[in-house]
Amino acid sequence: MTLSYFSLQIDNKLVLLTHQNNIHVSAICGITKNNKAHGSICYFCNNIRNAEDIMFISNTANSKRDGIHTIGVYSCAEYAKCNRVITDTEKMMSFMMHGK
Repeated sequence: MTLSYFSLQIDNKLVLLTHQNNIHVSAICGITKNNKAHGSICYFCNNIRNAEDIMFISNTANSKRDGIHTIGVYSCAEYAKCNRVITDTEKMMSFMMHGK
């Protein structure tokens, strides 16, 4: 398994792409401007990033039974930095598969 992902920012949305077990997985996430004066820990790679290097992203799912559910995490603003230090994609896959 390759421990990497690709992201692209388009119109205040973040598109995440990865693969696991030869299956491609994607998620389109909302981006919330980081108003913090200090950094945070990236949910995917567990590294502390400065305020300008981290962003808050959310993934929303809509199910007929439970309604709308949104989860949000802090993520590295540059996927290449995250890829260099990420050791496990379990949390990333859980976030990306939210509601699927």
